[in-house]
Formats: sequence, C-alpha cells, structure tokens
Amino acid sequence: MVQVRISDGILEGEVTDNKYGGKIYCFRGIPYAQPPLGDLRFKAPQPVKPWNGVRDAKKLGNECYQYNVVFSKVAKQGSEDCLYVNVFSPNLKPTKPLPVMVFIHGGGFTGGSGSDEFYGPNYLIRHDVIIVTLNYRLEILGFLCLDTEDVPGNAGMKDQVAALRWVQKNISNFGGDPNNVTIFGESAGGGSVSLHLLSPMSKGLFKRVIPQSGIATAHWATGFMVKERSLQLARELGCNSKDEKEIYEFFKALPVEALVNKHITLTYAETNKEVFIVPFSIVVEKQFGNNERFMVGEPIEILRNYGIHEGVDVMEGYTEDDGVAFLGGGKDISKMISQANKYAEFLVPQTMSIYCPLIDQMEIDMNPEIEINARLMELIDQVTKLWTNFAKYGNPTPDDSLGVIWKPYTLEGQDFLDIGENLVAGTRPDKDELEFWEQIYTKYCPKYAP
Repeated sequence: MVQVRISDGILEGEVTDNKYGGKIYCFRGIPYAQPPLGDLRFKAPQPVKPWNGVRDAKKLGNECYQYNVVFSKVAKQGSEDCLYVNVFSPNLKPTKPLPVMVFIHGGGFTGGSGSDEFYGPNYLIRHDVIIVTLNYRLEILGFLCLDTEDVPGNAGMKDQVAALRWVQKNISNFGGDPNNVTIFGESAGGGSVSLHLLSPMSKGLFKRVIPQSGIATAHWATGFMVKERSLQLARELGCNSKDEKEIYEFFKALPVEALVNKHITLTYAETNKEVFIVPFSIVVEKQFGNNERFMVGEPIEILRNYGIHEGVDVMEGYTEDDGVAFLGGGKDISKMISQANKYAEFLVPQTMSIYCPLIDQMEIDMNPEIEINARLMELIDQVTKLWTNFAKYGNPTPDDSLGVIWKPYTLEGQDFLDIGENLVAGTRPDKDELEFWEQIYTKYCPKYAP
C-alpha cells in the first residue's frame, strides 16, 4: 500500500511489479468531479467535495453508463457516477518531475472507458513517464444539447477539461510535471485531443498532443443537428412539449436506462445507413451569461481564422487502411487519410513542431493481450520510445538511437515516418490519393480544400 495527499484528501493506492521491468505506483478510481446525478445530469462537471480520512484508490471507478458496441458488449452497463481518473507512476519522488501522458479513450463518443484492462501503462511507463487515464460522459448523457443554459451541450468534453485541470492541480503529488503534459487518444479520443487544441477551455492545460486516427475536422467528430436530434429523442420517448424547460425536466427525470443506444436519424442517408454518424457529439455552443463554452465555432473556421493554441507540439497520424470501418457506410479509406494530411497542413504554420506517422497494419495497443515474443517486444519498444520521446522533448527522435531521424512535417518537405516492421522515413505520404481527394474538395467542397 502507498498513500498520497492531493488537494481533496488522502489516497491509498498500491505498488505492483511491472512484468516488463520496474514498479508501478497505481492509484485508481480517483474522483475529479462530483457524480453528475440528479440536477447535475447534463450539466458541466462540478468540483469534488473533499473527504476526511483515507480514500481507497486501489479499484477502478465505475465506467460511464453505455451500450458498448465497440468492445462487443451485449448489455447496458456502467453508472452515471463515473467521473474518475487513474494515475500510474514509476516513481512518486523522482529527482526531477516526470513527463505526464494523459490518454483519452475512443469508442465513438458512445462507449469505452479509461480502464487499464484496455489501456494499461505497462509498456509506456518503463520510459519514465506518468500515465493518466480517465472516464467521461458518453452518448446522450455526455452530449445532449437543447441550446439552452441548462443543456448547452458538450458535457462529456467539459468532463475531459475538468480531468485535465485536475492533472494540473494534483499531478506533482505523484511525481509528475504539470508543465510537461502530453494528451493523446485514439479514434474518438484522437478527435477529442484534436478539439482540445481549439477550445478556449483547454488552453494552457497541456504542452503536447498526439491525435491518433481522429481529428477535429473529421465528419463524425462534431455533431449535425444535435438539438433537432435531442428534440426528436424526447418525442420518441414520450414528451411532445415544445417548451425547452419542460423537455429538460423530462430528460432529467428519465431512468438512465432510457438514455443509451438511441440512434436518432434525421436524413434519408442516415436512415438507410449510407453514412456513418455519431448522433450525439460535439456542438458549437451558444453564450449564456459568463458560462464557459467548450466549442465556440466550427473547427474548420477556428483553424482558418485563429489557429490552435500557441506553443503546442503535435504528432498527428493515421494507420494503414484507416477508416476501413466506414466502408459499409459509403466512405472511402483514402478520404480519411486525406483529412488527416490536410489537418496537418493547417497546423504547420501554427505549431512549434509537428510530426506525422503512418502506422502499418494496426495501431499498437498500449497493453495488447497477445503473446509477446522477442520481435514484437522490439516493435513495442520502438513505438513506445517514439511516443515517450515526443512527450519528453517534443521530438520523437532526439538522437539516432532508433536508427532513423524523424523530421518535422513541413509544407515543402512533407516528411513522415512509416512505422511498420522497420522504421522508414519518407516524404509525401499517399501522394496520389491525396492529390485525387484535394481535387475533389477543391471542386465540390472548397470550404475544406487546403
């Protein structure tokens, strides 16, 4: 057992042996906000109420209530009381504060959690970084929007912001450096990370970002007619009122079981599954008094007019055949790749440094449940070294110890690193596919053209 005092009280975690070397100081199920129950349902997260005595931090907190299709769950699960972080540190009292890597899970904004059953720290933590994972509200509970002061939308993203603020306030107690925080995520987590680069609420909460297979300008990352979907949902659940206050009270009183796995479709293409959508996701918020807004404009417009937060390093990439899951919905893989590279082009003039990886075959799971042979361990070491070097230095290859120098991406050189059986530096990834899609965008959708 091991204890740490944070701003809200004393935590008791545990020390475990990492089977890949070293020890891990584990603190699970730490509340970073009040449980969003009752009148707090759909609201921005509220500060934790401090506790007396010692709080057990050896077990995971509840995952957020969901119907988890992504991870092949067949039943509704979780709880509304789910706003917890997990901290894994290699050293609680290092001679120099350690870099911090905060992982935001994917799952289409409808499923998943920060559980170390899926996202364990075992490989990354060996490189002397602290790993933080978190839960955030999902689907309707996290992204219902009535365009009102009571339900402005983006509660799930505000949960993420609250967790990042918790890290700034408390991570030094675990040996971490609050001035060297990297946020990274995959799929919806990658989209989240990318959106944090644009949100006024997130400014100053991190130094580096790694969006993996998800970007702010992806068609699924931001919501389409979310208020209309919310009103349609109310009608389908039995509320035909046009008074937004009455609708809010109706949603607030419903049992949680009624608020998951609701795929509200509004268009012909959606109804006939011709396009992949996330029904409830991020919206542009209206201003109500002095309320904090997570998203103040369309991502593409913020990028064009204001750019991302200053002084942030970015490592933005995609995997081979990224977007293959969308093929059934009429989407082309190359379009997903094109979006990732055009997003990189938007960032080039605005970032301290940007690196673009292309990962072959599959994304490397941070804790894969597969047989680890010597060759696979070598590949894991390579990838985790690149990621943690970036977190430490803002440069994935500060020297040539990995046998390759990964140059920053520029509009002129368009350097990238192909991460496969070997690490291979190259230029102009997927050149032909990109040129094809840029011609399409320029002709039919100039708003999104580079």
